[in-house]
Amino acid sequence: MLAALSGCAAAGGETARISDTVTYRQRIALLPGAQVTVQLADISLADAQAVVLGSTTFTTESQVPLPFTVEYDPADIQANHTYALQAEIRDNEGKVLFRNTTALLVLTNGNPSDDVEIMLEMVSGQ
Repeated sequence: MLAALSGCAAAGGETARISDTVTYRQRIALLPGAQVTVQLADISLADAQAVVLGSTTFTTESQVPLPFTVEYDPADIQANHTYALQAEIRDNEGKVLFRNTTALLVLTNGNPSDDVEIMLEMVSGQ
């Protein structure tokens, strides 16, 4: 699935979205009730907590790859900032099973706004 970054009219202003899939390489099925969270974050300041600009959380209804869409306000995007997608999958008890371990840079500084599949890694101890 190709990702899409598009503006669309919404009450109160413009919104944009970034969409694609979350997946992992391990041949392990997700149990019913697993929760996927994907965030678009401004990671520009190394010594500060990332600012989340958009987020989505959903319960899995199938196995990977899992499609996602994160909406955000394009007015919040600054050309000289760095943005990344962060994702994790938790079991139905809240335990983190998978997360991305490297920054998936998007939107600015020559980074993609499409074709941004998020590859997750199994969390240690699983």
